[in-house]
This record gives sequence, C-alpha cells and structure tokens, in this order.
Amino acid sequence: NMAGDTPLDVSVINMEGWRVAYLAFHTAQAAGNFDQAIRATFDQVKSWAREQGGTTDDVPAIGIAFVVDGTLRSYECCIPIGENLSPDEDSSVAVKLLPGGNYAVVKMEKQSEIIDQTIRRFFEEYIPNANLRIDDSRPTYEVYWDRVMEFRVPIVV
Repeated sequence: NMAGDTPLDVSVINMEGWRVAYLAFHTAQAAGNFDQAIRATFDQVKSWAREQGGTTDDVPAIGIAFVVDGTLRSYECCIPIGENLSPDEDSSVAVKLLPGGNYAVVKMEKQSEIIDQTIRRFFEEYIPNANLRIDDSRPTYEVYWDRVMEFRVPIVV
C-alpha cells in the first residue's frame, strides 16, 4: 500500500498562538545533514527551558522553516513556554509570540519519507481541491509531538 493511496488526515482549526523560546539554526553553519543540527538546536532550547524551571514534557517542538528559492536558509526551533520564563540578556535563546488563527492541519507519522510525500500531496492535491488560500503574513508550523507531526499552514477564511 503506497502512502499516496491513503487519504490525507486534514482538519481546519482556529488555534491559539504560542509563547515560545527559540533558537534559529542557519544552514550556512552546517554541511550536509541539517536534521541532526536541527535536533541538537531543539535540545538546546529544551535544556534552557528546563534550567529555567519550565517543563518540556507535554509540549510539542515547533519548527519554522525559512525557504528561499527552494533552499532551506534557516530553521527556527521553538518550544512553548509559560509566561514566567524569560531569557537573560546574555542568553542565546530568545522569546517571542507565534501567531494563531485559522490553520489547515495535516497529521502524519514522524518518518521523513512519509512527511515529504504528505506535504507535497497537501500542497498539490488538498489545497487546490479545497480552494484554500494560504495566508503569507503568518508562518507555517511543523509541530512535532511524540509520534505525530502536524504540518500547520495558515489560511485565509
């Protein structure tokens, strides 16, 4: 059974935003395999949050990819945090609010070949068939839970 035969698991939600701690990974800093470097960057942010007394158990890891002309330029590794956590001036970790609003969410297993294929189908099949308009003013989120990845694309409703 090819993954291409299975229907996409898509829902449209109106989501809350997140307050996140984040570090940006720039692809110019690494040769070749970005996955490892991105994972290490997420771990850095999680460690910072735990050192500050936060919990990272039940929160997702949120990635925001910045792609220019089809090439990944940078990737923001974000971890949701509570209001009580704030970085010092000398911390490399920064804090910001990620916008919520209306998002189309496609859920998939956390396996890179499934992820790439599912995201391609989402843009090539689902978005045009559902007549969705993407809102370029808000970021697209890659939301990683324990076993599932949610690709959340901002839409104009």
